[in-house]
Amino acid sequence: MHEQKVNELLLDCSDAHCFADDIAIKDRLGNCKTWIKADTTFEGLKQILFEPEDRVRVQSTKPDEKNIYQVIDSVTLDEEGFWHGTILLNPNLNTIVGGRSTGKSSLLKAIAAKHGNKEVDKDDFIRQHLDGITIRWQDGNDQLGREIEYFRQSYMHDIAFDSDKTNQIVENIIQSKDETGLLRKYYEHLTDLSKAISEGVFSVFQMQKEINSLKKSLSEKGKREGVNQQLSLLKAKVADLQKGAELTPEERLALDASIKQVQEKKKLIANAEQDLLIFEKILISTPFDASYEEKCQFGGMQFGLNQSETYRLFNELRIKTETEWNKIINQLKNNTIKAKEQLSSEIQTIINSEIYKKGVRIFEENKELKDLNTKIQEEEKTLAAIDTMQSKIDKILQQRNNSILQIINAHCSFKKSANQVSKQLSISYDGLDIHIDINFHKKDLQDFLETRLNQRGYERQGYLQELLNNYDDNNESNSNAFLKDLLTGDILLKNGYDAQNVAVEFLSRNWYSLNYGITYQADTFANMSEGKQAFVILKLLLDFSDKKCPILIDQPEDSLDNRAIYNELVTYIKRKKRERQIILVTHNSNVVVSADAENVIVANQNGTDTPNWGGFKFQYIHGALENTKSKDDTDLQILSSQGIREHICDILEGGREAFEKREQKYGFRR
Repeated sequence: MHEQKVNELLLDCSDAHCFADDIAIKDRLGNCKTWIKADTTFEGLKQILFEPEDRVRVQSTKPDEKNIYQVIDSVTLDEEGFWHGTILLNPNLNTIVGGRSTGKSSLLKAIAAKHGNKEVDKDDFIRQHLDGITIRWQDGNDQLGREIEYFRQSYMHDIAFDSDKTNQIVENIIQSKDETGLLRKYYEHLTDLSKAISEGVFSVFQMQKEINSLKKSLSEKGKREGVNQQLSLLKAKVADLQKGAELTPEERLALDASIKQVQEKKKLIANAEQDLLIFEKILISTPFDASYEEKCQFGGMQFGLNQSETYRLFNELRIKTETEWNKIINQLKNNTIKAKEQLSSEIQTIINSEIYKKGVRIFEENKELKDLNTKIQEEEKTLAAIDTMQSKIDKILQQRNNSILQIINAHCSFKKSANQVSKQLSISYDGLDIHIDINFHKKDLQDFLETRLNQRGYERQGYLQELLNNYDDNNESNSNAFLKDLLTGDILLKNGYDAQNVAVEFLSRNWYSLNYGITYQADTFANMSEGKQAFVILKLLLDFSDKKCPILIDQPEDSLDNRAIYNELVTYIKRKKRERQIILVTHNSNVVVSADAENVIVANQNGTDTPNWGGFKFQYIHGALENTKSKDDTDLQILSSQGIREHICDILEGGREAFEKREQKYGFRR
């Protein structure tokens, strides 16, 4: 043995039983297996020469083995007059060939529809024939409802021509590969933004209504300057009248000071009473957000006692905080009550003073002076009301402006968030690159504005165009100005549109979207031929999918030239069939021969020149590429009259050349 220099690995995979008595070699015999994929015929054995890498394996386990519950073993057809027979399927590549209208696509659709695939149209005639089909899986079960991916004819083209569908597929891929959940968080953020903006806009318009109401009331009371001027005139008259009164100049000054003190203290008491009302409201409410636990998803905690402990500790904190807060408010309330009582006491002291009593007596005795004093008090009340209203307007205006700032920041976050996602997400696989661009929907914005804004006149048309043209460059300042114009009513809307609703629609809507750019072999998707686009869609559908179920494809070669089919599609199918069972309809010989289909199904429709056994409308035979038999003209059944190889050469254009090209690949000839 050693003198003959026999390769021990070759012996290890041999079925020889009579080599030398060398125990070491003998013990190694039969330790591994040689797997050959071919018909058990001499013709089948010869096929090894043409596809040695794919048809021979030296390993202990079965090559390309798939889950038995995800491989269709056979399809049995049994409907009188329509079809009959059993088609055995291979776990790898099965191709269905035949002339026009021979039942190729019907068989494929029937398999998909039988298991409830929704890509088969509900009105398709094949649905009337599903009772006559049984699909048995490799696990021996014919259970319905198992997952099957079915790509109907032109399915990839339809997706390629529809940018929304293409984007949806790419987005699904990115979401499935995005382990950080960035895209999911992005869309959740968009939802939160829209909700917050809608609530914010409603609040801002309510504040604006209150501001407008206060301004109207303020205008009815007159201007502060006019009231002050009137007060000065009235006080001057009082001073003139007091000159002749029994008060000395010193007493008049003291009386004026006392009256002023009483007025100021009464104003302070009114402020204290207003604060006490607020304190009462605070005491009957809680400083905690009622939806805090739900927003933070306390109930979603799973680890250990986290959920119960979080609820318990949070409730303890809530009770402790509310108790402490109530103490603080009660202390402030008590301090305010004491201060109010002190002010009342101080007022009473002033009223009880001799100078104040003397002044009151003089005023009561002097009717004109009394009337003037009453008018002064009324004007001072008006002035106080004006100051109170103006203070309230200023306070609400500040709140409104802060809310507007938050709304605009949230609105601008639509674009900012999209930019962040586009910078952080990209995927590359097998020459296919996916990246994200930002798409500004200017046409949608234009339609929105033109539908809602009154455009009568050049000025209004110019306003619309300026907003439309400048929005993308600076959406912060433009959206801010647009909101304020809606608030103040400076924009004239078309009938039926309300300023608040327009503001909510405009600001809560995202005028940007993620646009997924695809590059394959340095060629951008938009610049690809139709066929190449369809092929890229096929790669997207399959390469980035974690599914292992059977794939049914109807004519994947559509619009691809022969070079692209041979160089790309065939290579791709040969690789993909190792991972999943493929059943496809094709008119291209390279897809069948060069992809080395393990099983070829030939379809035929009954006709005068192409009769079927038993007169069935559709009939099928199946076999391997190496199944060969010269045409028997005496056999009237078209399918049984010749071998699979001969059917391929007759049916598929270039079939003979495809076989020759394949067989010449390694320098072998038939």
